[in-house]
Amino acid sequence: VGVSQYMDVCDSYETMSNYVIDLRNEHVSLQQQYRAGYELDDIYDKAIAIGMIPREDAEGQMMTRITRFIQDHHRENLTLSQVSKALGYDYHYLSRCFNGIFNMRFSDFVNSYRLETALALLEDSKEPVATVALESGFQSVRTFNDFFKLKLGVSPSAYRKALRGSCH
Repeated sequence: VGVSQYMDVCDSYETMSNYVIDLRNEHVSLQQQYRAGYELDDIYDKAIAIGMIPREDAEGQMMTRITRFIQDHHRENLTLSQVSKALGYDYHYLSRCFNGIFNMRFSDFVNSYRLETALALLEDSKEPVATVALESGFQSVRTFNDFFKLKLGVSPSAYRKALRGSCH
């Protein structure tokens, strides 16, 4: 049964979503999964147009997909353009939604996720700060240091030193 045929017997949007999730859990090729995902996106668009799904729900689904993509690819040099192409969204539409929903630029969102990763590494490892920066996905140690200090008010080294001081 294809997604288009399945749509005929679906009672709700949740059932369609669960079908695609089931496809992803089965042993089907990534190409088939992406094709099903794109078909589901088309179904979302049609469901929004007829009022079956509130626009906010569809945007939430989109942002969930984007967040998962960022989690999976945060070590890469991500751009909004790459994400929009990879997930099949229009760049300008995605930019507007992103700024509207998260109230921050895409690069700040990605770096915030990278910062969370770096904080865990700083706490749990003895890796040098430069290694932590690169393993967290920052493209340079300088960008890491600047973003870290902007968000936390201290350098990564000072943060780690304070952590170690509080443990003794």
